[in-house]
Parts: sequence; structure tokens; C-alpha cells
Amino acid sequence: MAITRLGPNQSVNLASNVTGTLPAANVANSTLTNVTDLPTAVKGMDRLATTSLSSSTSAVLFDVNSNNDSTFNNYSHYIIYMANVLGDGSSGDIRCRVGVSSSSDIKTGNDYFRNSWAYKPNAGSTLVSSSSISDNYVAIARDDDLDSTSRPQFGELHFFRKGNNASTMKPGFYGTFYSENTGGYFQAWKFQGSYESALDINYVQITPSTGNFTKGDFTLMGIRNS
Repeated sequence: MAITRLGPNQSVNLASNVTGTLPAANVANSTLTNVTDLPTAVKGMDRLATTSLSSSTSAVLFDVNSNNDSTFNNYSHYIIYMANVLGDGSSGDIRCRVGVSSSSDIKTGNDYFRNSWAYKPNAGSTLVSSSSISDNYVAIARDDDLDSTSRPQFGELHFFRKGNNASTMKPGFYGTFYSENTGGYFQAWKFQGSYESALDINYVQITPSTGNFTKGDFTLMGIRNS
């Protein structure tokens, strides 16, 4: 059946009183506030967690799946969006690490592969790069003027819990981060890396190499795969 018209103050139970296919229709913006969820068949992005800093902290930590919540298995990969980032150190890196069994189980051994490069428009080297096949972090940004307030610091970190394909796959990262370097020039870092053991990422930690974060908005998003 098709619904042609409902009069004022009339309603219909779509679960029991309507059969067949509903026709296409316009939905007024004012009615969208009543939509609380989308059908599971609709793929897209879900906001899973947010952290907004208003005071000094040494690290930002996201719990991805420490309790093996089946909800998180619906995502092919994850993105952490970082905006308005500010630290209290004059020069350093922004780094990420993974954790498994608990928030204190952050892997700090030399088991990370990392590679990053940036275009630096100054009188010196125009392209800078940094890499290691055995380090204790993946570099999101390097040579960062962490406490600079003259330019924004923002970017995104993509990661895979374990590739979601096989138990032998190693978790990987990639992304972009924009910041001012210690020479006063705006730089765009491209980075990639992996943890060189096959494990599920249950925690992701983002931290400056020196000092603390003093401000920042961090949002964890999940990309649906089903």
C-alpha cells in the first residue's frame, strides 16, 4: 500500500498497519531531530568517543575495545580527528602508541616501524623525512613548535585494529598532521607505521614527546563495514 495523505493529528503505526514499499518522500529538516539511529544496512561513520582538553595532560587515550565489545567488530577501521592541539613544550614530536590488555599496557618497546615526511617551505631543506624500523612509537609530527599559537595544529590518524582479515596481520597506522615547525614555517606531515606484532589494538595513546598537551579536541570515529 501507499500512504497518500494523513490529516492533522493523525498517525499510523508503520510496524503493523503498513505493508508494501513506501514511496519516496521529502523529510522536513525539523523532523530530523526525531531520528535517533539509522538502519544497520546503512554504512557510514559513527562517532564513538570524544576527548576535549581544557587542562594539562600528558597523553590522550582512547579505549577501542578493551572489553571485546562486539559493537566494535562492525568497523573496518578507525579515524582519530585532532583539532586545536596545543602543548606546553617549545619543540618536539607528537607520537602514537598502542595498548592491549589495559590502559596501563601501552607498548613502549622498540617494536614499531615508522616513516614520516613533510614539506618545509624555508631556506633550508624543502623536504624532510624521518624513519625507523625499530622504535618505540609512530611519529605523527616532528620538529613541532608545540606551544605555538600563531597557526592551528590539526590532523587525522587512521588505524586498523588488526587488518580485520587475519589473525596474523599487524596493526597499522597512517595519516596527516599540520603544524608549525620550530623555524616558524607551516608544515604538513604525512606518516605511516605499524606495530610489528600481530595483536588487536584495544587502546590508542597520543602524546607529545616533551611536556604536556594543554588544549585539543580529539574524536574517535568508526567506519562501518556492515
